[in-house]
Amino acid sequence: MGLNIRSTQLLGVPVLFAALLVSAPPADALPESTIKRECQEANGSYHTAVIDGHRYSRCCYKDIDGEHDCDNYKDGEHTGSDSDIAAQQPSAEPTPPPLRPSIPVAPLPTAVNPR
Repeated sequence: MGLNIRSTQLLGVPVLFAALLVSAPPADALPESTIKRECQEANGSYHTAVIDGHRYSRCCYKDIDGEHDCDNYKDGEHTGSDSDIAAQQPSAEPTPPPLRPSIPVAPLPTAVNPR
């Protein structure tokens, strides 16, 4: 008994569903457009960057008490807030994740001064 077109289509459904589950963002993740819009509504400064396949976003604003605060997101999920003096001058990009160990690189050659 061979596989017909209908049975091969049914076999593909669980594989497709599993792929969607693996690549889907968490249920409580916000769309990037919502993070950006809400940041603009708060008169905040919005920054985002994609690093190693993850989107890091940051919105810095003055809270209801007039204190500077920044909300941080990874792939649309709120990862925390910070309110410090540095938030008054937010960086151009959100803080990236910790660096992975890298391969050692030889020092750059020094210039030779011909005489």
